[in-house]
Amino acid sequence: MSYTEQKALAVADPFINRVEMAAVIVAIVITNEDATTPGHDKRTLFAAQVLRDSRDQARILAHGVAGDSAITRDSIDSVIAARLNVIWNPYAGYNPNDPRP
Repeated sequence: MSYTEQKALAVADPFINRVEMAAVIVAIVITNEDATTPGHDKRTLFAAQVLRDSRDQARILAHGVAGDSAITRDSIDSVIAARLNVIWNPYAGYNPNDPRP
């Protein structure tokens, strides 16, 4: 997909709705992950933001999800959830390659 097509997808309400539901589910899973998971504090802080304001966060996350050129409006839910898992750390502000805690 072109950037123009990706942007159109990212701002489409039906797509945002799907991202929102997937983000809530992923956030719940992350909230319950082992505390020794790398980046746990930042990951769970972002998960809490998603759970408190899922709609606004979905509007933001939809751009990262649609930024994968393999994602289309016809992508199945598990593909959207998998993409959220890939982009969660950057949106949470966690970089596993950063030597700072």
